[in-house]
Amino acid sequence: EARLDGGVLGGFLFYDIVHYVAHRSIYTKDLATTLTHHGVLFGMLWLNRNTLWFNYAFPVMYAGELSTLFLNVRLVYRALGASEQWASIAFAAAFFSTRVLLFGLLVAHLVLNADALRALLTRGGRLECPRLKS
Repeated sequence: EARLDGGVLGGFLFYDIVHYVAHRSIYTKDLATTLTHHGVLFGMLWLNRNTLWFNYAFPVMYAGELSTLFLNVRLVYRALGASEQWASIAFAAAFFSTRVLLFGLLVAHLVLNADALRALLTRGGRLECPRLKS
């Protein structure tokens, strides 16, 4: 069963890797960290391809990549010598709302449900785990 959320992120990651490698002379400084970051995300997609538990966490994490779109637009505008103020504002807003607020809520949810999640993991993912708090 294909998952759209993972497919969209995987497609973006693949595009970004091809872009960075094709323009490695420009991105020499960032190439290793970007490839590592994208490799870890590909690994997470692969490891969770058939899981039911914790899948709610990954779309939240994928949403964090929304700010990358505005970051890339900002870099293009800078390269063209155009004003990138709107892209910078959009990047800051997307980064704050997804990577600070949304990730913060996810971490709080995981911490509040640590006992239930630990029980679930120790039972091999069977359904007898305690109910998660809302």
